[in-house]
Amino acid sequence: MKFLKILTLIWAAAIFIFSIINPPTAGITGSTITLHFAAYAFLAVLALSSTSKNRLGIFTTVILYGISLEILQHFVGRTFSLTDISANCIGVLIATTLFCWINRGENLSN
Repeated sequence: MKFLKILTLIWAAAIFIFSIINPPTAGITGSTITLHFAAYAFLAVLALSSTSKNRLGIFTTVILYGISLEILQHFVGRTFSLTDISANCIGVLIATTLFCWINRGENLSN
C-alpha cells in the first residue's frame, strides 16, 4: 500500500505540472477531454487502491483537486475550462463507481 500511496502522489504531481505549464502538444491528436478523463480516472483508482478507508473522502478530494487546478490555470496564463472540469469529474465518478463495484460493491463511505 505504501508503494501505491507514493505512486498516487507522483501521478497527482504529474497532473499538477501538466496543468500549470503549457504541455507539449506535438503528437497529441484528438480531444484533450479524453486525456482529462483518463488522468483523473487513473488518479482516483490509485488513490482508492492505496487505502481501504474513507472512499467518499478520496472521491471528494480528487474532484476538488481537479477543480482547483483548473481554477489555478486561469491565474497562470492558461485557459479555464468548464469542459475540462466536467471531464475530470466524470472520470473520477466512473472510476470510483467501477472500483467500488469491482470490490464487492463497497459503500463509498467505507
